[in-house]
Amino acid sequence: MRVSGPDQTRGFFDRIAEGYSEARYGTSADPWRAWFFGERLRLATALLGPEPGRVLDLGAGPGVLADALSGTRSEVVSLDLSAEMLRGREGHAVVGNALALPIRPGSMDVVAALGLTTYLPGLRPFLAEARRVLRPGGRLLFSITRRESPDTILRGLYRATLGRLGRGNSVLRSGVPVRVFSEGEARRALAAAGFAVQAVRRHNATVFPFCYLLKSWSLRRDRERTARGDTNHASDTLFLAMKRKRPKPVRACPIRVLRTIARLNVGGPARQAILLTKRLEGRGYRSTLVTGRVGPNEGDMLPDAISAGIRPVVLAGLGRDPSALGDLRALFGLCREMVRMRPDVVHTHTAKAGTLGRVAAFLTGVPVKVHTFHGHVLHGYFGPRGSALVRAVELLLARITTRVIAVSEEVKDDLCRRHRAIPAARVTVVPLGLDLTLPGRAADCRGELRAEFGIGADEPVISMIGRLVPVKEPGKALEVAAKVLAEAPRARFLLVGGGELLKPMRARARELGLGDRVLFLGFRTDLDRILADTDLALLTSRNEGTPVALIEAAAAGVPAVATRVGGVPSVVVDGETGILVPHGDPTALARAILDLLADPDRRREMGRVARARVLVRFDANRLLQDIDDLYRVCLAKRRWNS
Repeated sequence: MRVSGPDQTRGFFDRIAEGYSEARYGTSADPWRAWFFGERLRLATALLGPEPGRVLDLGAGPGVLADALSGTRSEVVSLDLSAEMLRGREGHAVVGNALALPIRPGSMDVVAALGLTTYLPGLRPFLAEARRVLRPGGRLLFSITRRESPDTILRGLYRATLGRLGRGNSVLRSGVPVRVFSEGEARRALAAAGFAVQAVRRHNATVFPFCYLLKSWSLRRDRERTARGDTNHASDTLFLAMKRKRPKPVRACPIRVLRTIARLNVGGPARQAILLTKRLEGRGYRSTLVTGRVGPNEGDMLPDAISAGIRPVVLAGLGRDPSALGDLRALFGLCREMVRMRPDVVHTHTAKAGTLGRVAAFLTGVPVKVHTFHGHVLHGYFGPRGSALVRAVELLLARITTRVIAVSEEVKDDLCRRHRAIPAARVTVVPLGLDLTLPGRAADCRGELRAEFGIGADEPVISMIGRLVPVKEPGKALEVAAKVLAEAPRARFLLVGGGELLKPMRARARELGLGDRVLFLGFRTDLDRILADTDLALLTSRNEGTPVALIEAAAAGVPAVATRVGGVPSVVVDGETGILVPHGDPTALARAILDLLADPDRRREMGRVARARVLVRFDANRLLQDIDDLYRVCLAKRRWNS
């Protein structure tokens, strides 16, 4: 089945919000609906017990679970994608997406999701978010629609045929796609996400369409079968599962990790490599960082690594540019380091280091080999033949890789479905984690950058932060600037970063007559000062993994206007924390900027929501926990298989 998009689902529930509770739980509800929804609520409250604690109710709707728990000593936070569904709710009610929860990690005793999985793209992203917000030992209660039940099969046939002819307030006729699961699929997803199943309850053995045409007979038959415990044909299953503690250390001595990255140029991969190398030390690891040298036009983060107390091993030939002799030297250098260090884990970042590092780890017998795709070079970098060769190489490398990490669901989709370069079973999604302290303090230095460059307080500032390289398409940013300045001549554009296109872009700006309305600031370390005086963040890339610049902008409360490519949608929620437009459309980018400049209240609200979202989703501690768990699970499996 086709997967429901959040906008389509939100629109449907906005339409049916009025009277939703009465139609399903009230005294005037249709008998079958009252039985179905009432029985599910009864089973849920029985499983939760008298004192469930702090409960996060996902897909809360009008809050019937919160009402049912009102007599217990519990606190319920109701979250729903539809603001109309939550309208009039008292207490804690939050509009949000269940796949990007604006909730502090480890803060919930229970996560409940009754009926929600029907409208989600899959179980695993949902379970990962639920695990993140649950405390150790916390409980997850959720329901699925069983793929194998006769009722589900018949409803699916109706939706695919007669249901397409009408529109209405019933899911069967709404056109909103749904997702069904087998119980085995749900159990496997729970185990993979680190949950232990505690209880399973099935309900509703009525069969469509008799539950509507012969209501009394159908309900009486279902009650009789339920009383006998005959639930094999039930359409829905409730799972109660407990969050397991992270795996115990494989051994008491430090786990040795060799981390390699082609070069520590300014950007997300280098920042993550430095953060993991340094901060995993406190969790029982001893890490060595192996890198190459940056290019002549690139910013270098090697001093940042050294100032963090890391002593990187710099290998000749491990830089970005391919060279037969240089690559061979780098491969021998990596093999030499691995023989000397005897690592338990080799974790590679970026394409070239990923290729050479995994081959070296295979040759030297390293037990666990992990590679992170921060983005990919499967398209947008080489011609058709070059891209085909890269895909073939990645398919071969996947065979010797213990685990592949994608930094977003979009990157995983590219790797597994769009380009078919990696088997999906080998890929785990681990979102970026960053130290967002500096951009989070941006408000403390507001006005300093404007004073430095003579920018007036009434002049809106649009900043594009990143390397000036072909994949970022900075030329498109200059086209956008020209279109915006034609209607908003007091706007200022800042291009922050260096790279091979810096000189060509300066020349292009002169050709377009942009003058001092566009400033090229080069590499800067005072990110807080830049973001403090930025009104909008701009990104024009044709390919992205997870854009660090937009995460940092959001942490400073700055909304974004960006191209909808790669992992950008995992950072920018279109219409909520910024605006996304198709790649290659400077006019649409300019119009989005002008719309937000004309509406300061909307811009500020987007910035507020963006900040709250990224501070939770892209937290460095969450990344450390995810990587720690992944390493230990891989080592434990290797030990078991040995």
